Formats: sequence, C-alpha cells, structure tokens
Amino acid sequence: RKNLIINGGFDVWQRGTSIAEGSLDFTADRWAKNGSTSLIERSTDVPTGSTATYSMKQTPSGAKNFILLQPVELPATGNAGVFKVGQTLTFSFWIKGAASGTIALAYDFRDTGISATNYVTAAPSETVSYTTGWTRYISTFTITATPNSTNKSFNPILYASCNVGEVLYITQVQLELGSVATDFEHRSYGEELALCQRYYEKYDRTGAYYSATSNGSHPRINGTWMVAKRVAPTMTNNGGYNMDGVIYGYEGYHPTATDNLVPSWTADAEL
Repeated sequence: RKNLIINGGFDVWQRGTSIAEGSLDFTADRWAKNGSTSLIERSTDVPTGSTATYSMKQTPSGAKNFILLQPVELPATGNAGVFKVGQTLTFSFWIKGAASGTIALAYDFRDTGISATNYVTAAPSETVSYTTGWTRYISTFTITATPNSTNKSFNPILYASCNVGEVLYITQVQLELGSVATDFEHRSYGEELALCQRYYEKYDRTGAYYSATSNGSHPRINGTWMVAKRVAPTMTNNGGYNMDGVIYGYEGYHPTATDNLVPSWTADAEL
C-alpha cells in the first residue's frame, strides 16, 4: 500500500464522531490532537467531484491552536526505516476554511505521537495558505535527520492558530514515498478498520452476555482481539472487571460474584 497514513479519509471513528475540546487526545482513529485543540467532528463536507466521503472538521470556541498529527510507527525504536536521511516523500491533503488563512506543516520523530517527548526535527517546516474553497495542497520534502534511540514514530503535523469562527476542514491525507503526489489511495472500510485496530479497539456490549464463573465463583472473561495489538494495550471497562490485555487477547475477572455481565471495554495501544 502506498499511503503510509492510516485513516487518511477519516472513515473510522471508534471513539465517537464528535470529540470535545481538550488537549492531548486522539480523535478519528490514528489522529491525535495536541494543545488546546478545538471541537473535532466528522463532516460530510468534501471536495466536489472527489471520491471522499468524510472530512475532519474543527470548530474553535476562542483563540485555539489547531494541531493535528498522525504518529506513523517506525519498524523498531530508533530505527528510521523508510524515513532515512535523504529519502524524499510527498505529503498531500485537501483543505478549506470558513475564511482564508495559513497552516504550518512540520515533520518530526517522537517517543510518543501525542506529545513531543524527545522529538527530533526530521525535515524542514513550511507554511501554506488555504481559502474558503477546497484546495489540494502537496508538500514534497526530504528527510534531513535520524531518530534518536528512543523515538518510535514519524509525525507529519498540521498546525494553525484559529479564532472563533475559523472553522477548518481536512480530508484525503496521504503520505507516500517519492516526489510525485498520486491519487488518494482508497482502502475498504474493513481494511482501514483493521489497520486502526492494531492501535485501538473498542467493544460495546449490546446484549446480556455473561462470563463463566470459576476460582471462588468470581466471573471471569477472556478472548482474542479482532486484530493483534502493537503492544499489550491499556484496558478500560465499565463493568468493574479487573482486565488485562496482551498482544493477542485479554482476560479478567470481576471481584463480585453476583455481577457477571461482560462489560464494554476499550484497548489502547497507541504510540
């Protein structure tokens, strides 16, 4: 697959299609917002004649920094992989605003994608303009630095300072090797979801499913992921279970023998 970005068409939103203002959080799958980023929503406003179905919309309630990035996993910690010095890449996306403005592009290596821990500037930054109509922007750049020994991701970053009413839309984000921007690569929803689930998976209970009881009648559960995780994920659930995740599955128990409903849960293995 040529597109190194996952969910570049903003089709997958396991965390919900409206993410409130806040800092250091993921929005659409694989997309992190950083700083006091505005309300993020899924939108059907897309370029006329394009093959896009959705875009990402950000709406500021005041003076906000719109910082959007995707941590692209390196093959191993400190290993640049295809992002080696001298490699030329092309970053492209469609963008429009409620008013004309500018947005900065930056590229770096980080320990974690959601914060700039031990970051290394990987390529020169640039500032580009957008208008009230959909425009496709293309950035060709060359890697000029290597990751440090703790970096785990390469991060293309979009940054803009916005005030009230400066709504932004972005869609069909693509990162590919070489100096030519090709047409946006469509993957099926199933394939895109599976790529996202390597990093985050959500299960919502829709019926009265029950766990088996053992070990002093404590309800116990175990299962496998839809997709193996990048690392053992952090588990959260709403059923009071003590749950642990490993790369290929999960297990847990409920401390109260009378409560054995299998809970809804999330498994987070994001960079």
